[in-house]
Amino acid sequence: MHIKRTRGWEIPERLATPESIYLNRRDILKASGFSLMGGLAAGRFAGARLVGRRPPDRLVAAAYGLLLAGGAVFWAAREPVVSVAGLALLGLGVSVVFPLSMALAIGAAPPGAAEGASTRISLGASMAILAAPFALGALGDAVGPRRGFLLVPAIVLVALALIAARRPRL
Repeated sequence: MHIKRTRGWEIPERLATPESIYLNRRDILKASGFSLMGGLAAGRFAGARLVGRRPPDRLVAAAYGLLLAGGAVFWAAREPVVSVAGLALLGLGVSVVFPLSMALAIGAAPPGAAEGASTRISLGASMAILAAPFALGALGDAVGPRRGFLLVPAIVLVALALIAARRPRL
């Protein structure tokens, strides 16, 4: 015989997700995907227009700012509409981070070393894309997904600090 003892912090499964979200989950997922992809596309087009007008280090810092703002809206949202808006903002920011980071790395490389800089940033980005889901999953299992995913803004803040540290003072 199976005896289930409930702990004081447990809630019934029916209370974990509101019924309206459960019944509309496919529409919410579609809207989330379109919102993120729309933000990515809009960010690429807008970023391409801004690249010649602003220094790349300022643009990448602004992109990280948008990424942080969108992530904060998404993370704190309790309603699907707000989550979708956060994903659009996040997409705007994330859309230009890699190309601008690549430009910064190549621009900072000594003469004749641009190929190596490009290779290292591509390899680093590929390794991050490979490792991040496993690291976030393990961290989420250990401390819970809401706290575990705070690793992402922490990494963004480190990237912003690195950009600020290498930026020439005027």
